[in-house]
Amino acid sequence: MKKRNHLFAVLITGICISSLSLISCKKNNGNSENAMPRAALSVDTLRGDITTVFHFDASNSSDKEDPSASLQVAWNFGDNGAGYSGFSSVKTITHSYTNTGEYEVKLVVKDSQGLADTTSQKIVIVFNLANNPPGKPVYTAPDNFTSFLPPSVKLTWLCNDPENDPLTFDIFIGTDPSVLFRISSGITLNEYTVTSMEKGRNYFWQIAARDPNGNYVRGDVWRFSTEP
Repeated sequence: MKKRNHLFAVLITGICISSLSLISCKKNNGNSENAMPRAALSVDTLRGDITTVFHFDASNSSDKEDPSASLQVAWNFGDNGAGYSGFSSVKTITHSYTNTGEYEVKLVVKDSQGLADTTSQKIVIVFNLANNPPGKPVYTAPDNFTSFLPPSVKLTWLCNDPENDPLTFDIFIGTDPSVLFRISSGITLNEYTVTSMEKGRNYFWQIAARDPNGNYVRGDVWRFSTEP
């Protein structure tokens, strides 16, 4: 009888140890499946001059496991060589610019497990806020999603300025819509020919207009494909 009771106790102990092991494994798996946070950035205005104080807010950033208050954020305002600021739990910040131009503000949001997400927003600094920006460039050729184009493609567009300021244009192109490269700037005509493209590739393009006041307006991102 004692031997049977001893065997029963051993079996129970084994079950408990196995159960604890399963719980431990499940917890570790849960940590390894930690979801990435979601970075969210808002700003009170996207256009200003050197006297403008911009207010940036990352409060809407979120995470499935961590409360928003515990998320860490870092900023890069695109106007100095220092790169990103240090991480902080403070989600709001202000910044001013000393020179005209287009700046890309970048936000990194990090959770308690070290996973991070990024987002960005473009800011334009002008000489005179009373001067209106040009209209968004409207593309006329080639049509969006045109295919079987030759290695040289002529891009054309239309763009007007409210004060009839003279405009110049920048040309952006790439094989990834989220990573476009400026291949030419200061174009004074409403056309540009892209040459020496690879065959059988999808290309994405964008035109940006600039006036003498520093206003800078980007058009949509369109796509075309070259012949095989």
